[in-house]
Amino acid sequence: MGTLLVLLVTGIDTFGGTWACLFGLTFGFGIVLPASTAIILAVGSTAPGAASGLLGGAQFVLSAVAAPLPGALGNTTVLSTTVVVLGFVLLCVAALLVLARPWQGYGEPVGAA
Repeated sequence: MGTLLVLLVTGIDTFGGTWACLFGLTFGFGIVLPASTAIILAVGSTAPGAASGLLGGAQFVLSAVAAPLPGALGNTTVLSTTVVVLGFVLLCVAALLVLARPWQGYGEPVGAA
């Protein structure tokens, strides 16, 4: 999405470029989302229903918050959608670094192979 934002800000607004960047984003989500779901359910293995419910609820809440934001930015162009998606991606990175702290190894199941 960063590439698409740079292209749009510099005035390069092509159909193929937009769809190539959206394909890359969707491809990346297809890799990350199943892995993150598996990790969340492994960490919450003592209460798998609660972990799954919290994950699903969080996805619905974030989707409900994100959906109207491109229109709130004034228009519904590719640029406003790109800004919102990139903002949420950066929010996810911040949450990973602040909350999960993967370099400290918290949340990993002990003895799992």
